[in-house]
Amino acid sequence: MAVYLKSLGPDTGNAQAPKPDEARMVAGAAIYHDNCSACHGGDGAGAGALFPALVGNSIVAQGNPETLARVVLAESQAVHTAGAPTTPSMPSLAWRVKDQEIADVLSLVRGSWGNSAPAVSSDDIAAVRKELVR
Repeated sequence: MAVYLKSLGPDTGNAQAPKPDEARMVAGAAIYHDNCSACHGGDGAGAGALFPALVGNSIVAQGNPETLARVVLAESQAVHTAGAPTTPSMPSLAWRVKDQEIADVLSLVRGSWGNSAPAVSSDDIAAVRKELVR
């Protein structure tokens, strides 16, 4: 994991990040409502220790969207601890959501609720998907 995180390089920030156009935000909102809001909430606030907040989340805010794309494409599960031996997992959406749809929803999440990370392109998602199926 450490090798992977180091391979991402430094976060270059996002002060000049262009926002996605309105059509992409609307499309992203529909996808979010259908696939994400039941767990992460309509406002991205999450549900305590069960489902992480997307508001102010460091993975959401990274300049590079690769980690967030991996979570959506490859499934994710919280770390098991003595205090939380059973943890929720997020299923992979790779089998049913297209690259552009994932880019739209991640752009929505990265640009909403006080988040201000750059928009995500379908090429960003395609590159991560290709890496995961090697």
